[in-house]
Amino acid sequence: MIARAADPDSLANRLKQALPDTERAQTLMKLGKLSLAADFAKGASYMKQALVIYEGLHDKKRAGLAFNQMGTAYSNYGLFDSSLAFYAKGYNYLLECKDTAGFIYAEKNAGTVYFVINNYNKALEYFFHALRYAEKLNSPKELASCLGNIGNVYKEQGKLREALAYYMKSRTYAMQMGSVGKLAVNYINSGNVYYDMFKHIHKSVYLDSAYYLYTLGESTLLADPDSSVLSMLYSNIANVFAEKKQFKQAINLYERSLTIKRRINEESQIALLYENLATCYLEMNLPDKAEVFILEGLKEASEYNSYEDMSSLYRDYSEFYRAKKNFPKAYEYYVLYKQYADSVLNDENIERRKELEMNYSFDKEREQNLLEQREKEVLRKEEKKRSLIYIAVTVGGLVITIIIALIIFRNLRTMKRAHAIISKQKSEIEKQKELVEEKQKEILDSIHYAKRIQRSLLPTEKYINRNLKHLHG
Repeated sequence: MIARAADPDSLANRLKQALPDTERAQTLMKLGKLSLAADFAKGASYMKQALVIYEGLHDKKRAGLAFNQMGTAYSNYGLFDSSLAFYAKGYNYLLECKDTAGFIYAEKNAGTVYFVINNYNKALEYFFHALRYAEKLNSPKELASCLGNIGNVYKEQGKLREALAYYMKSRTYAMQMGSVGKLAVNYINSGNVYYDMFKHIHKSVYLDSAYYLYTLGESTLLADPDSSVLSMLYSNIANVFAEKKQFKQAINLYERSLTIKRRINEESQIALLYENLATCYLEMNLPDKAEVFILEGLKEASEYNSYEDMSSLYRDYSEFYRAKKNFPKAYEYYVLYKQYADSVLNDENIERRKELEMNYSFDKEREQNLLEQREKEVLRKEEKKRSLIYIAVTVGGLVITIIIALIIFRNLRTMKRAHAIISKQKSEIEKQKELVEEKQKEILDSIHYAKRIQRSLLPTEKYINRNLKHLHG
């Protein structure tokens, strides 16, 4: 068994021992995952050593799962091209050993990477493929996940009605599972779709629908007040109040969201919350309060080089100075806003080019993998066909041998029976012959006896001739 100790030193010491291959690979994987945060290259090296062992053992299932974990590690580190290559190898192995659950997991992970890099068509391809296998597996958990992922893609594509339809299907399975967390996320995602509908069409019914779904999500999350999902939800509800110009309620919810993020040390989107708070105070014509959050937001955004947040905050700072009637400063920050906005746009274009290059590279690799997979399948079918022919010939030969043996046995039995009959008939003939010979002997003896009697009674020819001579003489 693998050591229970979860610290890298204990696991490294364990590797110095003579371990069975499978246990050594498991220890390497565990050590690799623990080492990733401190030293990605070192952690990845441990995991790759485990992969070599699994492949050497021809343990396709463990190799497939390990490739999945490698894909996740590289994805979390932002190395998406390598991540996709690992996922491809993982689901090929898992498909070969018919591990449907593992294969679905790999397909979903690859789809998520494509979703993150904004290649939505590829993401849908993988999510729908995973969905087909989830339907075969009939797993509510996997069905809820796949359907929800498809809904997410459609939302990002702006296909909001399709997104809602898939979120509703996903919700059905989440309810079957009784999963509070999945249900809450589903309510939030569905609410976000209605919020986006409002932003496009500006019908208050969409905003009300979004608020209703958000509150359903809130009721399922209150049991965990330190949930990052609850923080996100408060921010979303605040957006609804901000759209309704109910800024006090919006500010209260943005601050609650910010409090949770600080409590759980989650830095994501803090700059955005500051920007939203600043916007509310500017709308309420309270520029001095807005400036406090603008400065806090710029500090946060600069630390993480978030050009998008900096762009929005510089726009707010321009509005701040405009409210103060300081138009030169307003213009100065408006220029900064445009510069950062253009920079974000340029970065997006660069990322898009990288994405296209990466997708082309990965598509070629995937086609090669699929070709290899097809070749393996053809070889497997040919081997199976040869095996069947061999079995058929062997069975056919055995059947023919049995038939010949039965014929010989039957002939031998017939010959034996005929021989027995002939022997019996011969015996009877011999008996009859002996009987005839005996009768013949008896007859001959009788004849001989009669002759002797006859001879004894009748005078001889010599006697007759002598007497005749006496008579004539």
